[in-house]
Amino acid sequence: MHVGVCQNPSSPAKAFVKINNKPTNDWKVYYSQYSSVKPVIKWTIDFALDSKPMTGFSFGVCKKSVFIDPSNRDRPLSACRGTKVVTRDGIFVDGQKRTVDVPQGAEDGIKLFQESKPGTILSIEIARHPKTDRKVTAFKVGGIPVYYFSNTEEDMLVPCLDMADDRIRSLKAEAKPSHKGLCVDTDDNFVYTNPEEKVDDFRREAGKP
Repeated sequence: MHVGVCQNPSSPAKAFVKINNKPTNDWKVYYSQYSSVKPVIKWTIDFALDSKPMTGFSFGVCKKSVFIDPSNRDRPLSACRGTKVVTRDGIFVDGQKRTVDVPQGAEDGIKLFQESKPGTILSIEIARHPKTDRKVTAFKVGGIPVYYFSNTEEDMLVPCLDMADDRIRSLKAEAKPSHKGLCVDTDDNFVYTNPEEKVDDFRREAGKP
């Protein structure tokens, strides 16, 4: 096993350790017990470092194939096909930034997300699309919709987190995760990280704020 440090400052934050010379990302969290064609879940931020910018945190949904495919272990969720996630830079779908069909006012939700504090609620809900009035899935930050989508393929979608981040360290969900990386710990329904305690074993690649 070899611990490495990525040198590309423009890449998303990603903690990794090289095994057989391959980087593996161990900061992802999945809630397969909430998998559904229209999943619903809520997280409440428990601890965040105000002095740190958000780097690599994201939340959203993914297809089951994402977390059973070993080739995705070295990619943040925002770079994986089969995902829809909220990041500090906006919405990413199938590894690409989404710039159309973003709700009016979503920039306020993204700003609130970037400045997340204890008590900030991140949620995946069933909602009515403001233009079509159809039932859709909504990603919300503090109650502000930041993305709507319809699961037209009727795939089972799994709520997920990527906790390779310098700001958000602990969240509380409604249940324990079904799967988690080696760098994520659990306590009851909380998931948390403490990079300082793992500094001898893992190194983080931090993107510029």
